[in-house]
Amino acid sequence: MENQAEATRTIGRIIQSTDDVTALEARFPELLLALVNNIMQAVGLQRTSKGSESQDIGSLPPKETAAIIRMLLKRAAAHVAVDLVCWYILRRPKTCLHGVAVLVRALLAASPSTQQGLQEHLRSLMEREEPTEHSVAAVAFFVELLLNDTCPVSLEKTWPLLAGWLAHPSQAAFQLSRKGLLHLYVSCKRKKRPEDFIQGILGSSDGDATLAALDFAQQLWRHLPEQEQVPLNAPLAAQESAQVRKAALHYYRVLLQHQEPHEERRRKVTDLIGVLMHVEDEDEAMAEAAKDIARRLTEDLQRDLPWHVLARETFSLQELLHKISKRLLRYHTPRCVLESEVYDIMTYFRSKQASVRRTAAMFLGHLMHKDGSVIIECVIDAYHAFVDLLIRNKDPAIRRVGYRTGDILRKNFALHSRHGVRAAVRRFVAGCRRTRYPPEYHDLPA
Repeated sequence: MENQAEATRTIGRIIQSTDDVTALEARFPELLLALVNNIMQAVGLQRTSKGSESQDIGSLPPKETAAIIRMLLKRAAAHVAVDLVCWYILRRPKTCLHGVAVLVRALLAASPSTQQGLQEHLRSLMEREEPTEHSVAAVAFFVELLLNDTCPVSLEKTWPLLAGWLAHPSQAAFQLSRKGLLHLYVSCKRKKRPEDFIQGILGSSDGDATLAALDFAQQLWRHLPEQEQVPLNAPLAAQESAQVRKAALHYYRVLLQHQEPHEERRRKVTDLIGVLMHVEDEDEAMAEAAKDIARRLTEDLQRDLPWHVLARETFSLQELLHKISKRLLRYHTPRCVLESEVYDIMTYFRSKQASVRRTAAMFLGHLMHKDGSVIIECVIDAYHAFVDLLIRNKDPAIRRVGYRTGDILRKNFALHSRHGVRAAVRRFVAGCRRTRYPPEYHDLPA
């Protein structure tokens, strides 16, 4: 630690004595973050334990480091006007992060070149290191830029960073991450798309980071009214980790416990389809949890399923798909919404889990078998393209389901794309002869 303190003093002497101001300006963001990080280390914000954040005696005193930062600003960014109170609060453990916020706002109020240089340096740091390896100073500067709507990276890259920092060894980084996630939630809510929040969390990464983010989401929902809570959706199917999928279902179970049974009907239909995709999950506990939630959702929709359909001893995927598709077609209104829901089922064909792809294909087949008119005629090429994803799959079981679903698609489109009396008679006769399950699936496992 003494070597680090001496190195910081050496940097200060170089800043004071160098004649190459251009080189100093080029290294300004890097030097600024390094010096602020030294202050954070000195006041205890870099500690990996959850203990006290008292000053690290072996580091350079924060007051001395703050003086070096002031000198750096004077020589390399004289146009940046920083309030004097910033240097006072930056040196204390409980107000250090607020001091960073004041400093960032001063930098943003300066020339665009200063802001651009800081963003580029942070972008480089985020790409080179894992989230848990980032310094608290880098996290603090990043989050403050995010709060000021000048995030240095795209939103798609911001989600995994914030989720990753929830698993950061420093409690300061953990709290900063929560602050950033809350800002994103408010942003999603302002755009009237709160579902983007949970999609961002589930789509960000696997493992401890996503579990920590889901835990944060659960804590957040407990303090929100029902209309602001975020539903489960398709990103769950993209998760390779069974642990993350189970955590996401647990999160959704918590939401259901706080919802009125008959509110947000359309959202629950969407969620029912999402949960249905996991009733044959590779993880047995996940599959049983999905069945329990599916039963609860059908009850809320006033379309109760017979108990034996989801019972472990008598469970049949074909029977479950038959019952749910029948209920959706019979009771789901308006028609355009149902067509949209059916089309969205095909997004599950991209899932990394074979069981999800198989269930989605068979569910689509059951819906088309019962009512081929749910297919949106103007985008029939998109349906064929999605089915081709299954046919090109390496898994022979998936390819077999893909071929059978493609047969159902072609047969029903041919039946419903023609018009006139003769076509209407054909459709009527086909309806009278319709079997319980699609005949194309009869030789597939139940």
